[in-house]
Formats: sequence, structure tokens, C-alpha cells
Amino acid sequence: MESQAWWNFCVDCEAAAILMENLELYIGYVYLSMSYYFDSHEVASRPTAQFLKKQSHEQGEHAEKFLKYQNKQLCCKPSRSQSRAVDDYEKKCPSRLVSTSLQTHKPLTFDSRYVVSSQANIEVTPKELEFCNIQAECLQSYMEIYTKDIQGGLEFSLVEKINKEPIWEAHVRPEDATLSVSSAQTQTDEHFVNQHREQLIQRVMAVDGILDSLSGPVLNLDQIQSIRAERSSVEKMRKLYELVPKWDNDCKDRLYQALKEKHRPLVEELEGL
Repeated sequence: MESQAWWNFCVDCEAAAILMENLELYIGYVYLSMSYYFDSHEVASRPTAQFLKKQSHEQGEHAEKFLKYQNKQLCCKPSRSQSRAVDDYEKKCPSRLVSTSLQTHKPLTFDSRYVVSSQANIEVTPKELEFCNIQAECLQSYMEIYTKDIQGGLEFSLVEKINKEPIWEAHVRPEDATLSVSSAQTQTDEHFVNQHREQLIQRVMAVDGILDSLSGPVLNLDQIQSIRAERSSVEKMRKLYELVPKWDNDCKDRLYQALKEKHRPLVEELEGL
């Protein structure tokens, strides 16, 4: 069964992990039952009973590993009011998104922690980051770097917390900075959802997750079932867009927020970030 919280891997992967947990627990139960059978007075084979009991405990440990792995992928789902509050704050405090080289000195390691180092006077939030194993279309957690003056350029590096080794360096020039756009409404007053209709239809893959986000306030159950009945993600998005002309800007904003949550790199690409 799909969880009600958001996961950083697809539903099929979640279902496979749950299946493996159940199998490991069932095998552990079988081993434990056999262990006590061989430990009974009628059979009295204590070494065999001890061996089987040990195997039962190992199966339980295997199931725990899958459960711990799932917990690592779990992230909390912000409410719509929280998402809207973040967007409102970003409009008041515009930031600058800078594109730099993604080449690192050595491969990054999952679950390792990193900090930003710089000679310049900067404020970094949060102080450190953990590199996590997530889906390709999802973004890693990011740091916000604040500086009062970028006129002379800014040099900083990403440093592994334990080994203190720099693994990535960047030099940001004033002309490299581009003003970020956080609003769904473009300068042409055409909504993002309308402006990029064809691109979104062709490139959005996580349609089911988007439908879950729109369930209730925007789409009813019959509409969701009708869209999910389509065979491909392209056909599902086309079916969804058949409803868009009847929507007000609030409904389109909800779709925009769902797209940002499920396909942030695509949204930023289309916005020209």
C-alpha cells in the first residue's frame, strides 16, 4: 500500500521494499517455528534448534534494514499554506540563482555531510548538508548563501565534514548572477501552466503524484480516475489539460506548486533559471 507521506522513490520501489520486508519476516517466522520444533522433547536436536533460531534473528535484521532504508527516503509533506508562505517570502526577498560547474574532485558519498567554506564574509543556512540517495528528478537539499557584496566576486568550496577535504570549488562573478523567478505568473501575464502547455504534456512523468496533490480542491475522484485510466504519462497530461480552461488562477497555482514539488528541475528550466 502506498504511504500517505511523500517518498523520494517511486511507488513501485516502495511496494517492492514492503514485499521484501514481508518475505524476510515470514521466513524468520518459519525458521523460528522450526527451531522450536527441533527443541521439543520429541525431537531434542538442540544444535539444529539453535542454528534455526539464529537464522530467524538474521531474517528479522534483514527486514529492519529495509525499514531503515525506507525511513531514510521519507520526507515530510508541507501543507499548501506552508508552500504558499514560502513563495510569498521569496517574492519579498528575491534571491539570485547562480549556475556553476557540477564537476567534483571525487565522487560524493551517500549519507556523508558537507559544509561550505569561504574566505569571504558569508552566512550559510543550514550549516551543513547530508548527501542523500534520491530519485534523479528530485533535487538534493541545498544551502542558501547570503553576502552583502558580490561586486568583487565570491569564491567558496564544498568541504567534507569529517575529512575536511574540499571536493568542489566555485568562483562566482557579479555577471554570473541571474535574478530568480518564484512566481507562476510570468511577465507576459500568461500563467506558467498555460505558457508551457506543450512542454509539460511531453515531459512530466510523475502524473500520479501530481493528481494526488490536486485531489479534493481541484480534481474530484471521477476526474482523477478518468485521467489515470490513460495509458501513458503524455496521454494523462493531455487529459488533465482538457480541464485547465475551466480553472481559475488558484487552481492553476495549485498545479504549478505540484509541478514544482514533483519536477522542480523541469520547472526551473522552463522558467529560465
